[in-house]
Parts: sequence; structure tokens; C-alpha cells
Amino acid sequence: MEYTIKYKAVNTYDALIDEAFWQFLLRPEENTTQNVRMARFTNSANAIVDTSTNTFGFPICRVHLKKPLDKISFEASYIISKQIENPFSALDSVVNSVHQDQIRSIDFKIEHERFLSATQLTQLLADQAPFSFDQSRSLFDNLNDLNSWLYHNFSFKTKVTDVNTTPVEFIEKGASFSTDKLLNYVYRALETANLKEERDIIENKLFHSFELVGRSQSIIKVKKIIEKLSNADSRVLISGPTGSGKELVARKIHKLSLRDKKPFVVINAASLKEK
Repeated sequence: MEYTIKYKAVNTYDALIDEAFWQFLLRPEENTTQNVRMARFTNSANAIVDTSTNTFGFPICRVHLKKPLDKISFEASYIISKQIENPFSALDSVVNSVHQDQIRSIDFKIEHERFLSATQLTQLLADQAPFSFDQSRSLFDNLNDLNSWLYHNFSFKTKVTDVNTTPVEFIEKGASFSTDKLLNYVYRALETANLKEERDIIENKLFHSFELVGRSQSIIKVKKIIEKLSNADSRVLISGPTGSGKELVARKIHKLSLRDKKPFVVINAASLKEK
């Protein structure tokens, strides 16, 4: 079976913008049941589109605008070849304690860390979550109930939230300007709050899984710089394009330093508010 996914966005600005960057994570997942047969991504400014992979392993398209404009559109088209199967065939409404144990296991959380990791925009404390999983119901039913709860308790309006709105603020306002933001932020925050992650154990185990791989002269040089910096008691600025491994280097410096017993705190600067 083949199907086509099309995406289009039109951005308009109050003033001319120049030297702007956009990054898109649109390409459908490729796995044993489907593959992308054709991928096309264009923009109205005819700016060069770079393709790469981010630190989580997802393929991305990046656009760097080098001329001023106040309006730009983006279009993507993907043709997918897919095996016909029922995605819910392995899911049912039967309560299974094995499933509950699995999602609370350290191995599960390490394997799915890129989806479960907490950020300012996707984190709620357990006592802040207005929705709780019912342990007498299956995980599938709980996730369906959570989805229904969101759509019954939220409305969609413009100018009430923005890309930096936190889950707590979403819940206080009971509204969102975007279905995507509601699902990405609030749904994920409520889901992970109910999974009760053992963050310290996970991060400690993850630290020992982050390693620089390679034997090229460039990698050897980076490793020597990391070793030298880990012994220095000073601030370090690591720069580079998205997906180049900046956080990996930072984690390695921390791991080799005298501060390795202290927490390694990751902050998403893009999500921080001016105030």
C-alpha cells in the first residue's frame, strides 16, 4: 500500500527578517512496516535545504535564509510504502500487570529516554497533574481516557498561549492555540507524570552509555580536548550545528570531571522566558 503525506506552512512577519533559521522534523518514521519512497521539501525563497539527523536520531530539514523577506512558505511531500497491518492488534483493554511493570522498568525508560525526558515545556509534578491513571484499567484504556479528557477540558483559541507556554499554564488557561502543542506538551507531561520516572537512577545509568565513537584524527583530537577541559575549573562554551553532539561532549566533560558526582542539569534555552 502507498500513501502520500503533504505539509504546507506560510509564515508572515511584521518586519523584514534576515539570516533566519528554520528547522523541520516532518519525515515519517521508517521501520519494518513502512519506508519513505520519495521525499521532497521546498520553500518559496528557494533557500538551500540541508538534511541531517538531530541528537535523538530523527531526520530533519534545515533552512537558512540569506535574504530579507516578510513572508515565506514551506512545502513537504512524502510518498510512503507501507505493509497493511492493524496497529492496535497488540493492544487490548485487558489489565496486564506485566505491561505496568515494563513501563516502570529502567530498561524501558532508557530505551525511550528521547520521548520521556523531562523539559520545562513537558514536565508536571505528580501533585500538579489533574488527571490520574486508573490502575484497574489497562494502559491502552488509560491513554484513551487521557486523550478524551484533553479534548473535553480544553478549547482552541488564538492569542491565549504561545510556543513557550508551560503545561501548568495550559491547564490554568484551559485553552491552546494549537492541537499539536496541546498534545506535545500537556499530553506528554500528564503521561510522564503518571509513569513516575526514577530520574536519578535513569540519568546515572545513561551517563555510562554516552561514549564518543570513532578513531579518526578529528575524534582523537576532540577526546584530548575533553580530557583537558575536564580538569579545568572554568566555564566551557561548546558550539556547533544541531545534531553535531554538543550535549554528548558536555556530558563527557562532566563525567570525567571532579563534579561527576553532582547532577548534570540540561536546560533548553529556547524554552526560557525573558522574565
